[in-house]
Amino acid sequence: MCKIFTLKKLYLASMTTNELENSLSSELFMRVHKSYIVAIAKIKDWERNTVIINNEKIPVGITYRRALTERLNLK
Repeated sequence: MCKIFTLKKLYLASMTTNELENSLSSELFMRVHKSYIVAIAKIKDWERNTVIINNEKIPVGITYRRALTERLNLK
């Protein structure tokens, strides 16, 4: 079961995070942690271990950090 957060509502989906990730556009979304997939355009700020979306800190897993920094063109 996945929780999907939008600006207006919380949705529950009866699928795994992997299934959700595979159903989303990789152009628009990216996995940043084993439990989190984010909309790239919604990332407002970046810290070493977190991304900030709507003033919420989302953890970035160590295995996803490199791909995220490359995607955001950060060094």
